[in-house]
Amino acid sequence: MAENIYVRNDNGSQMVAQKVQSYFKSKKVIQEFTKPATPEQNAHIESYHSIIERVICQKYEFDNLLEAADTFTRFVKFITSGAYIQELGILAHTIICCKKVPR
Repeated sequence: MAENIYVRNDNGSQMVAQKVQSYFKSKKVIQEFTKPATPEQNAHIESYHSIIERVICQKYEFDNLLEAADTFTRFVKFITSGAYIQELGILAHTIICCKKVPR
């Protein structure tokens, strides 16, 4: 398992809320914030959310949260498995990064 877990957030009120910060701290998760007015610093997750919106949210209607959670879990397993990447012959972009890459 990775040494540290990092979560990058924008500066939205839901991410700077004390409860959220306390939760991350209790789980030893390091919370990073993007600079204001720089959506490019969060481009990878914005792209991911766009994919989720097109592939799941616009195509399915769920009867309950369990059904939605199951669908999202299967989707994440599929895109992180690498199987579709090998078939298409393209490189994967990291969707979830647990270890900070030195710059």
